[in-house]
Amino acid sequence: MNGPIIFRWLICCILFHASCAALALDEKAVRTITIRAVPGMRFDPVRIKAEPGEKIKVVFANADDMSHNFLIVKPGSRLHVVEEALKLAERGPEKNYIPDVPDILWSLPVVSPGEIGALNITVPQQEGAYPYVCTFPGHGFVMYGALYVTRNELLPIQDDPNVPEYARVSSGPASKHTHSQTVFHPYPLSPPVLYRVFMPNAGPASFAVRITDSLSYCWDSSHGRLLYAWKGGFIDNSVAWRGHVNAEAEILGEIFYQAAETCPLSALGGKSAPVIFKGYTLKKGYPEFHYTIGSLDVYETILPGKNRMEWVHQFRVSGARKGICFDTSGKGKYTVRHSAGRMKDRVISLSNSEALRFSVTYTF
Repeated sequence: MNGPIIFRWLICCILFHASCAALALDEKAVRTITIRAVPGMRFDPVRIKAEPGEKIKVVFANADDMSHNFLIVKPGSRLHVVEEALKLAERGPEKNYIPDVPDILWSLPVVSPGEIGALNITVPQQEGAYPYVCTFPGHGFVMYGALYVTRNELLPIQDDPNVPEYARVSSGPASKHTHSQTVFHPYPLSPPVLYRVFMPNAGPASFAVRITDSLSYCWDSSHGRLLYAWKGGFIDNSVAWRGHVNAEAEILGEIFYQAAETCPLSALGGKSAPVIFKGYTLKKGYPEFHYTIGSLDVYETILPGKNRMEWVHQFRVSGARKGICFDTSGKGKYTVRHSAGRMKDRVISLSNSEALRFSVTYTF
């Protein structure tokens, strides 16, 4: 082997080893963090830490027997993202329960039990607590954690407001918890509570709402009306949580009221018109439903009454030319009080001005 050939061979070896070293350094620069979904709708760990601008690989391993997705969102936006995911309703499965909102920074689609997913991310430069959350229906109110972007030490976990309450109360590993320790809901059902779920004898975009410890109702957005109310427990939605598409929730109580089969609101002297659901907002935890019926623009809220078996139906209606009527008919034993208008044969007639804000109280 002559001199020039030996020289070129040495240069190639040097370049090869330099490339390997660079690759090794690059691989070393990307830190892998594993987050597991464990029984009880929990993440383990519930918080992780990274430095601003750091490159990390987040491996999401589903060690639960339920399906979960995984999202990392902007600071302070977890509940908004969870509520937007609920609004997907029947479109949820096709979108992996991931809403189209700018608050989502990274996301993994639904990961089935025993499977894994991974995200390669560059951590934001801005320091803060970036929530990670599962937005599968009903999960996001308890199944979350926090990616801390900081160079500082973290607060003691018992003082950390960005992790679930169970993690602050108990320092034991989440994997010690099993489904046998949970019932139908992974968090205390302190009313009001809302789920966007498939309900019995209801359309595909129904709301199950618990307004007191003993009263709950089903509101159907496809028909724009209250369908029925029940007393006792709330619902068991565990079948849907386990990934069964279009699975109905089970009512854990006794239905004591069923509304009439048509929308109770209509314009006086006008033709019947379809209900178009516009969405809802939460006011002190209670949903205010927004929909139109022809020219009528309607906002509707159902609140607990003063008595144990009583609720107050509040309405704001505009767009009526000759006033409106509200039919209080339904199946069940109850009395009705109304704040405005005149009632005849269970139908309340209201003028345009009266319809702008009125309430109907049902006592059973």
